[in-house]
Amino acid sequence: MEQLISHSDGDIEDFLARAGFPRARLESREGSDSGPATRISRVSSGVLVLDEARYACSFSFDFDTMDGVLTALIHSGTVTYRSGSRRETYCGGDVAFLPPTSGPCSGTVRSMETTGTILDPVLLRNTAPAGAAEVDRGVRFTAHRPHSPAAAQLVRAALLYLRDGVLANPLARQSPLLVASAGQVLAHALLTAFPNDVVEAEPALTDTRDGNRAALERAVRFIEENAHREVGLGDIARAARVTPRALQYAFSRHGDCSPYGYLRRVRLARAHSDLKAAQPGGGESVRRIAARWGFSNPGRFAAAYRAAYGVDPATTLRFW
Repeated sequence: MEQLISHSDGDIEDFLARAGFPRARLESREGSDSGPATRISRVSSGVLVLDEARYACSFSFDFDTMDGVLTALIHSGTVTYRSGSRRETYCGGDVAFLPPTSGPCSGTVRSMETTGTILDPVLLRNTAPAGAAEVDRGVRFTAHRPHSPAAAQLVRAALLYLRDGVLANPLARQSPLLVASAGQVLAHALLTAFPNDVVEAEPALTDTRDGNRAALERAVRFIEENAHREVGLGDIARAARVTPRALQYAFSRHGDCSPYGYLRRVRLARAHSDLKAAQPGGGESVRRIAARWGFSNPGRFAAAYRAAYGVDPATTLRFW
């Protein structure tokens, strides 16, 4: 366990940088040398970091990317995140959530106490249901608020279990298996609680109404016309003119797979066509064709190809 403590205005911005806010700008400070101080107790173990933090100050911050999955139970105070056109403010009792982002993000913290964690995204990929699309590319979250109060409570329970049931115990946190298992509990809670493109949520009434066959047909047309591009669940839903949850409902009710399952099927068929069309000695390879159609793992591509076409992709490339 690493404990970080700051008491003076002179070093607090350096402290905040070490606490994960590299470009923090102090706005005001509370407490005194004899009173509450800005402090963090941090436990770092492999694929996750857990912080118990009290920010007896207000500050703004910004960063270029967020590589991990940040989740925090806000006990008091507020935090506001801004990323692109998205703006979220969380206060006492809320579960704050910020998935990995490759774009600029900024925000403000005002006298906040929190229990927070940063997960390696690999935990989400490893926890996602088998066969739930090409999970190698990572899970995309389509909203930063839980589905419901019950979903938020699920995340709270997982965070507190991680803190009190595992990381508070020095012996337990020395066990990579126990820490990884607790991290998977939290990863599962996040996949269940927050809308994403891998785990389907129970549809709302409006979703069941909008998730009709016409929406499915619009989505199928968009996927077939754009399978060569990087598209997400939100892109497909916008093209179908429904919400992501309604889109998932349309595929589950009127189709035989998920939106990403259909995208994967189309891309597999395009790869099959390219393998058949490849000229001997033309420089094409199974790996290159698989990557062209979004299959980053050659072994998984070969297994999916065999299941669909009954032969190895290399056989098609050589002898078709």
